[in-house]
Amino acid sequence: MFTEDVVFYSIATIILFLYVLYLVWEYSAKDVPLYIKILTFISWILTFSIVLVLPIDITNVLLLILIVVDQIVK
Repeated sequence: MFTEDVVFYSIATIILFLYVLYLVWEYSAKDVPLYIKILTFISWILTFSIVLVLPIDITNVLLLILIVVDQIVK
C-alpha cells in the first residue's frame, strides 16, 4: 500500500517535528510567550523541511530525466 519512500519521508517528518519541538522547548527562555514559541516552531519547521524536500525533488528530477532519455533511445 505505501511505498518505501512514503514511509521513510513520513518517519523523517515526524522526527523533524519532534526535534524542532525539543529545540523550541529546551532552548527558549521560560518567560517567552507561547505565541512566540509557536511562531518560532512554525518558522523552524518550514526552514528545516528544506533538508527533507530537496533530496525528494532531486530524485524525482533525475528519475524523470532517466525516463525521458530511455524513451528517446528506444
